[in-house]
Parts: sequence; structure tokens; C-alpha cells
Amino acid sequence: PSWEMVELGNIADVTSSKRIFQSDYVSDGVPFYRTKEVSELERNKDISLELFISLKKYEEIKNRFPVPTKGEILISAVGTIGVSYVINDNNPFYFKDGNLLWVRNIQKDFNPYFIKFCFDEIFSKVKNQLIAGSAYNALTIINLKKFKIPKIHKQEQDLIIKKILDEKNFIIKNETFIKNYEQKINKVIDKIWSK
Repeated sequence: PSWEMVELGNIADVTSSKRIFQSDYVSDGVPFYRTKEVSELERNKDISLELFISLKKYEEIKNRFPVPTKGEILISAVGTIGVSYVINDNNPFYFKDGNLLWVRNIQKDFNPYFIKFCFDEIFSKVKNQLIAGSAYNALTIINLKKFKIPKIHKQEQDLIIKKILDEKNFIIKNETFIKNYEQKINKVIDKIWSK
């Protein structure tokens, strides 16, 4: 409770992508993400890519505007609202404006994973205050800019995130271990029943 709080819009740019029209979609090329793909990435699932834009279109955008890069954050803004994902590589992709909000140019004294963690933890408690819309609910750029996170020393942020990631990795390893042993057990049962 004693930690100073700071608005997200004061420590990063909160924006979205440039408009991509349905006529720009192609069957193969640079991945084009919506909430569905970002949700899959966030859950460490294989992405079921359905939409692409041409490399030429991507390069046109990249030559005129910023494109998403490693360490920036995408947050779903419509439909399933509030799924956040820290981009973890520099593989080219683009995303649907309005569907996803983009937190970029994050100040150096903030760890993007700390921002994501704070967002994930706090958003569910203040969701109704942040979501606005007459026809449908949406998280707007204006409201996301006002979202507050703790302003603590970067070393402390890094330590918190390390502990959280260590715990998550431990859980993932145990889930994999359980899955492997379930498969082994099923094989043994199949052998017994097939005799």
C-alpha cells in the first residue's frame, strides 16, 4: 500500500496499430494477430494462424510507422478483454487495430513483465471501471493510459518477476511430467487389455 502508483500513460506509449483492411489479407505471409492469437501466445499454445498480410504490406507499414518488437506488450481490448502478452522475440507480425492495444516505448526503469504482472493482477479488480462502450464493451486507449501500477525500483521488479517466472516454470515442468506419465500409464493399460 505504501508504493507510489504511476499511470501507464506516463511511463509508456499506449496506442494501437494502423488500420489493415480485409482486402489486405493474404493466404500466406506475415502473421496478422487478433485477440485469439494473442490469447494462444499468452498460454504458450501453438498459434492457429488464419490471417496474414503480405511482406510488401508489412514493409510499407514498417517504413512509415513503428511495428511491434520484443519487450513491448499487447493487450486485448474487445471480446475477451484484458489478455496481456509480452512480445518475446523480433519475428515480424502485425495486429488488428482496436482489437489489441499496444504498450511500447516503455521507460527503461520498468520491466515489461512487471507491467504485465501488475496489469493481470489489478485489471480484474478494476475491469468495470476501465471498460467503456455503448454498443459493446471495450478497453480504450484513454482508459488504459490511466491504468496505475506500482513505481518501485527496477531491481525489485526484476526480483518479483524472477520469482513468479520460476514458479510458473515449475508448474509447467510438473504439468509436462504428469502428461508424460499419464501417457506411459495408458500404454501399460493398453498392453494389459490387449492380451
